[in-house]
Order: sequence, then structure tokens, then C-alpha cells
Amino acid sequence: MTRNNSWIYGSELLSNNWGALSQDSVDAYTYMVNSMGKSTEGGYAAYLTYGLRSYGSQFYGGQYGLFMCGESDALTDTGAAALTDEAAMSKSPDFQVDSEAKSIVAAPFNAIVVHNSLPNLDMVAKGVFKNTTLSTMKEDLPEDVKAMEADDEFFMPGVDILGSGKGCGVSYFYNRNLYGSLVLIRSMNAGFTFDNVEAKPSNGVLLQSVVTYDPPMASGYLTPGQGDEVPGITATFLNGSYEGDILHEDYQRRMQVTVGENASLTGEVVSGTWADWNGKWSGENLTAALKEDGYTPEVFNNPDWVADVQANLIRAEDTAYEGTENYGVDLTVAAGGTWTVTGPSTLSSLTIEEGGQLLGEDVVLYVNCGASNEHCGYYIAAEGVEVIDLLVDELAPGTYKNVSIFTAPDDSDGPPLFTDMEESDWFYTPVKACIEAGIISDIREADVVVCWIDAAKAIEKAGGTVGETGNPRETLSRAQLAELICQAKGLTSTEGAKEFSDIKGDEPWAEQVAMASAAGYVSGYGGAYHADGPVTWAQLAQVIYNMYLK
Repeated sequence: MTRNNSWIYGSELLSNNWGALSQDSVDAYTYMVNSMGKSTEGGYAAYLTYGLRSYGSQFYGGQYGLFMCGESDALTDTGAAALTDEAAMSKSPDFQVDSEAKSIVAAPFNAIVVHNSLPNLDMVAKGVFKNTTLSTMKEDLPEDVKAMEADDEFFMPGVDILGSGKGCGVSYFYNRNLYGSLVLIRSMNAGFTFDNVEAKPSNGVLLQSVVTYDPPMASGYLTPGQGDEVPGITATFLNGSYEGDILHEDYQRRMQVTVGENASLTGEVVSGTWADWNGKWSGENLTAALKEDGYTPEVFNNPDWVADVQANLIRAEDTAYEGTENYGVDLTVAAGGTWTVTGPSTLSSLTIEEGGQLLGEDVVLYVNCGASNEHCGYYIAAEGVEVIDLLVDELAPGTYKNVSIFTAPDDSDGPPLFTDMEESDWFYTPVKACIEAGIISDIREADVVVCWIDAAKAIEKAGGTVGETGNPRETLSRAQLAELICQAKGLTSTEGAKEFSDIKGDEPWAEQVAMASAAGYVSGYGGAYHADGPVTWAQLAQVIYNMYLK
């Protein structure tokens, strides 16, 4: 245990449990050069409360690699970097540094863990990992380090776990959820940079944040409204290929992810919610997990035990959120960076800078169109060359809010239909006809609203010509739809127009609605036209069907 600045050169720190290196200070650094910290029977390789400067050194833990608390500050790099750090070499300037040695942090649970050890919500744990291998792969551990399983510390197969108490149950389910994630942040603010890192998560998760109450008196747990007051989480990826998902389950604080220069991120990025977190710990899910892992059936017949575990996974005070306040991931693809989407993802915002690239394989991207906060669809082509919107020419650089990405269904049996469409739906025939005609060739939901530019492009694909009279990214109103119809068909007559209860006749768009209804292209609903209402994709398909495909 270190309480003052300490220097370790060419040494091995060994422990059979919990902590080859432990700091007990909030103002001291540990400098390690060409050294090793190893915990062979569980626990962590290093417990940090302040600063670590590690050059060409390795950390191996039976459970965790680096356990970072409070405002700890970690840097790992190659041995060569020690030669440029005067403080690191100040106690042994003649030490023969192995310049080629890389830093390694490996452990089966998590390579990096962050939690709060003090009741200070402004604390930020910081880490810069350069030219380093971070791994939760068991094969990267030395032979003398026992890789503990998620349940090794708590249960033995075939043993009745009722007697183990709720504490073991909480730990079991919690560990099961996070086992193998490369970097785990437990209700804490953090700022990390990964630069030329070899990232090797065993469960496919690069970065995971969770809600936790450990330790109960010093947790970084927030109350509603505090998410705007704390620094949150930042993660920047530079110079390297990073394969794995980012799972932001701590809905109480924001996460900012940047894919920077010469970096590529390949995976899903998911913003969790209060509802997601509560649902994860439902009685059905807990019971299913126990069955999957082969534990005794007595547990399943004791609802009190499951409820007791749930109460500790979902604290009562958390119900104050009631799902109304969720902080998600803001992802920036900077110049020279690439994000390749591999599956369903949700973001508070997506920023694509000039020179940034978004790729994917058969996925559909929904982003908001503007002030209306409604969504437009983009299709990312399987060849992964560029972002192709089948109704809008490109996903231009900029910031898009409330992004949802879905995997496209197999369309080998024909053009893809709307994901929520059944033959009994009123819009089934027009939508199917528009898709088969190549007018609508994206995958959408029927009640998703349409942007002006998407509607104009669809009408032009059907054979019409429209002028540039609308704001391209604004949600299309039903009054604007009538204008597009008149332009596309060159309508001039109002003879036989339908009367609508909400149109007096002196509105600026009244004549266009009259001409469109006279031609049989629009009919309104409930006796009214609802001119200010938005147009959905189902409604647009019906109009195009009436205009060109009947």
C-alpha cells in the first residue's frame, strides 16, 4: 500500500488476493517502469485513489485490472514514454528502460473499473491509455492467475443459494450483467482517452456504464435534475481499430463519445433508459438467468428472495425518475474517424464532422428532421461505401438528434415492407404498391412522419415534378401536401371538391386542398382536413397510390 509518491522499477508486485498495488492517498502518484502488478486469486491488480503513471508495465488481476476510485488519474504507455517523463525517472535516472515494452491491463471481469469512494458527485476519474493492450480475454492472463467466473465468489453449482443471502444474489446478477466488459463505469463521472489501444473485450462490450449503489454511502447515484449538474462521462478513441459495443446503462448522466482521427469504431452504441434498467431486473429475467446457469429450483419457489434481490438492484428512491429523465449517448464522428454500425443503436445525438464517415451493413437510421423533432429515414448500404438515403441523396455532415438505428430485415423474398404492416391495415395495399414500384424503398413504420424533402423525392420518383417551396428538413404538413399534389399534377379545377369542417375557404391553402380533393387524391378524416397536422408515411403512400398507381 502506498500513501506517498512512490517509484517502482523493474519489479514484480504479487498478491494472492485483492491488490498487488493499493493506494491510500488523494495526492500521491505511483510511477511504474517495466514492472508488473499481479493478483493471482481474485481481486484487482491495482487500486487507485489518485495517480498512476505506468510505462511498459503489466497489470493482471483474477477479477479486475485497474480499480479507479474518486478522482484517480491513470496513464499507461510504452516503456519509451518513461524517458520523457522526468518525474518517473527522477529516482533512478540510470535504470535501463526497455523502450519496446508495452503496457498491458488484463482481467476476466473488467480491465478498468470506475466507482466513487467519496460522496462527491463532481469527481471525475481520468485515464489516458496509449499503446496499451486492454483485455478481458482469459488467454491473456499468466498461467498463475486464476480467472474467476462471474459466480465463483458467491455460489457453487448444485448448492442451494437461498442461504447465501440477498447480498450474494445482488452480486451474482450484477456480475453476470457486466462480466467481460472492457471498461466499466459504476455511477461515476469519467473521462477516458484510448490512443492506439488493442481492445479485447471477451463479451464484445468496449465500454459499459451502470447504475450502482456501491458503496451505499458514497455512491455516485443521482437524483432527478442532477444529470445536468455533473460532468458525466467522456470517451475518445484515437489511432486504432476498436471493435465492440458501447452500452450506456447509467441513464442518470450523459455520455459523450468521440471517434477521432485515424480511429474506427465497429459496433452498436446503445443509450439505456430507466425503463430498460428496471426491466433488466424483472422477476422473470432473474428467474430465467438462474435456470440458464443451472441453479437449484428452490429459488424459483421463493418470491421473497427474488423480491429482496430486486429491491437492492432497483433502489426505492430510483422510482422518482419514473422514466421521464434519461441521459443518453452523444456520439461524434470527427474528421478522419469512422463508425461502422453493426446493429440496433440509440443516441441522444449523432454529429458527423467533415471528413467523418458513417458506414454499416443493411441498417436503417432514423434521425430527427429539425424543430419538429420527428424522424426521417436513411438506409446504410450493405457495401459500406457511403451513406445512401433512398429518398434523400446523402446524410450531410451536421448534428442529428434522437437517433435510432435498426437492423434491416431480410428482403430476399421481395422488397422490404414497413416493419409494422399487416395485410389487414388500411394502408397495406398503397404501401406495398409504392414499395414494389420503387417509390418507397426504405424500411419505416407507418406512423413515422415525413419531411418535406422526402415527400418531394417520393412524388418525383412516381413521375411528378415539384418546386422547391418548402423547408427540406421540416415535417410536411397536410396543407403542404396539397401544394405538392397540385404542383405534381398541374391541377387547376376545384369542381367537385369535398367540403371540410375545418376549412372556411379564405385560408391561403384552401384552394389547393379543394383541387386535391376534387381530383380524388385526398379525403381528410373525421369530416375535417387537419391542414396543420403532419403527414405520415402511410398517408403519403395512400396519396401517391391515388395519384399514380391505381
